[in-house]
Amino acid sequence: MKTFNKLSIIIPCFNEEKYIKKLINDIFEIVDPHEVIIVDDCSTDSSVNIIKNLKHDKVILIQHDENKGKGVCIVEGIKNSTGDIAIIQDADPEYSPKDIEMLIEPFEEFETILVIGTRFQTSYRRKIGYFYHTLFNKMITFLVNLKSNTNFTDIECGYKAFRIETIKNIELKEKRFGIEVELIRKISKLKKNMYEVPVSYEMRGYKEGKKIGISDALSALYCLLKY
Repeated sequence: MKTFNKLSIIIPCFNEEKYIKKLINDIFEIVDPHEVIIVDDCSTDSSVNIIKNLKHDKVILIQHDENKGKGVCIVEGIKNSTGDIAIIQDADPEYSPKDIEMLIEPFEEFETILVIGTRFQTSYRRKIGYFYHTLFNKMITFLVNLKSNTNFTDIECGYKAFRIETIKNIELKEKRFGIEVELIRKISKLKKNMYEVPVSYEMRGYKEGKKIGISDALSALYCLLKY
């Protein structure tokens, strides 16, 4: 188990009763975080009860009384973070905590403010997913790079880490999945060091609870124009 100085892990959660317990246990087996902030977005399954019964005193649960979206959950998690570095960790098994150490390593450089995972330059196995998801991802990534003069390969990767002091000074407005584009666009404007690291990816289908859809891709394009 490796310890990182004041690492905050932010987990947006909505109806993840099948996965949330194992995810949290895996996190504490792999790293010793300063805190794990779970923001439950008004789950209608047993997610909240499972979280409340977890035997980890570093877990902080924030509950929404209505469904507000992933973006709101991330912003709420950031506001309540007291660590130095924060990681956004999805509550499902698509991204593995085994990659946390790799995400954190670039922050040894003081000028690093963002590290994002990439699913397309990985030495791990990569489960084959939906063609249209990849198509929209590539298109959005290309447009973000064009507008920001950057060369990211996977803008829509859900695994992102950043310095808390930096992100708390950025006003984030998007309530749902558009926050992925908003984060990159606003952080890129700071002209500080940003890194990509390869991450594993076990794509799940819609029958397994996948939530992102075509409307979220369109929202990302709108956010690109907006920011």
